[in-house]
Amino acid sequence: MIQRNKKGQFIKGGIPKEEHNNWKGGISLRPDYYKEYRKKNQEKINQYAREYRKRNPDKEKLKREKFNKKYPDWYKKLWLRDRDKINEKHRLTFRETGLSTNGKRYSGLIKRGFPSDNKCEICGKECGKEVKRLNYHHWDDNDLKKGKHVKGIWVCVNCHRVCEFTDDNKINCYKLIQKYIKLKNKINKSYDFI
Repeated sequence: MIQRNKKGQFIKGGIPKEEHNNWKGGISLRPDYYKEYRKKNQEKINQYAREYRKRNPDKEKLKREKFNKKYPDWYKKLWLRDRDKINEKHRLTFRETGLSTNGKRYSGLIKRGFPSDNKCEICGKECGKEVKRLNYHHWDDNDLKKGKHVKGIWVCVNCHRVCEFTDDNKINCYKLIQKYIKLKNKINKSYDFI
């Protein structure tokens, strides 16, 4: 097992005796061994790195400043080069496993599959042509945890409003629509004389 001293540096004595000859000036001559070690102990290594950054915030700040002076446009170039790919990847991932509700975002959920015909499941409008996107309407906020199935339907924005209104008010929308049509006709008739 590799050991570190109080400063966080590797200690040669922490390496098994048979590997001493593979250690040269802090560089391993067996990179495969360390790749495997890193894979097996990734969480432990990440935890150590987090603790180190907490213990030494000034060193981390200096390190970032030095890097930013040396490569001032590095992040900008990387972002400009990959932004479309990154945005599309995040959008698709969130569409498959994410959900926004009541001002909170949840991830790692299991939703019903996106419609293969790209159409709203209520009105049938096509995503990308007739409507900009489809939303996932769900009706149970009680158990939104990672790995849980979320019951819902894929609907366009207008149908989503109707679904939300129906769920929130527990009112039969059909009656409201009939009332709206009656009022609309009544008002149209009253304005016909003007």
